[in-house]
Amino acid sequence: MSTVSVIETLKQIGVPDLSMRTHISPDNMHRLLEGDFDAFSAIQFNGFVTIIEREFDVDLTEWRQQFAASGPAPQEPLAASDEDPFANAAKSRRRQRLTVAVLVAALLVVIVVTYLVLGAGGKTEKFEVNNTAIDQARATMAAMNTTEAPSTRDEADAIQEAHQAEAGVLLAADPNATVTEANGTDDAAAVAVPVESSAFEDVILRPASTSIWVGVIDAKTHKRSVYTTEEPVRLDGTKAWLIVTGHGYFSLDCGGEEQKFEQSERVLLTYEGGVCRTLDETEFRARNKGRVW
Repeated sequence: MSTVSVIETLKQIGVPDLSMRTHISPDNMHRLLEGDFDAFSAIQFNGFVTIIEREFDVDLTEWRQQFAASGPAPQEPLAASDEDPFANAAKSRRRQRLTVAVLVAALLVVIVVTYLVLGAGGKTEKFEVNNTAIDQARATMAAMNTTEAPSTRDEADAIQEAHQAEAGVLLAADPNATVTEANGTDDAAAVAVPVESSAFEDVILRPASTSIWVGVIDAKTHKRSVYTTEEPVRLDGTKAWLIVTGHGYFSLDCGGEEQKFEQSERVLLTYEGGVCRTLDETEFRARNKGRVW
């Protein structure tokens, strides 16, 4: 089926049904169908298009090409002359920007392909990652981070799926990384950490009505685990943890008390000795060797 006929078919299905099946807001779905791509960041656009392709088993390569072509036109190079002593420096900066743009475009392609591979099967995925092998990959991908908060809880899900693809790229960069998969329909005990009897109860993070991305860091060893799940995530109450979430729709059982969060932005937390509390980014980085993840 050609891209034109695919788009016409999607239009015939209608914005309400498309939004319900993909969890993309009606306004953003309407912009996609009308080819109004200027309102999206690169990670939003690729996340939305990937969800539509997977949900309806279609190929929207032409949309991706149109989005890439709609970026700002390159500036005309400055002509070097005896009267322009800064011409060589300007050319060097342009080459650097072009190199970064090419790297970002290549990483976007890798992210989409990795997401398609990891996204099949509807399973909860747990990744064990070593810190030392992926610092360079993370530094390059920092240019892709977006500061825009999703406007709805459904869009928080869509953006979170794109972040899951980024985690797949980090795994690919680490030859020592291991992956453990648990079926998403198992009960909470399937992902529980076995612990000995202690004075502190386990910490339990319970997602609300939507799937959540959770990054967990052992505060002592800095070993990391990643969960993308709709099931509760249980952590050993005898250890100290740093926790980062993809969005803030969840509750937390900690020290015998329940804390509820309802926000679209990510949440940064620390747990130690039966006490959970939120951190700002500066304090979180200070506890995590200068990194948020």
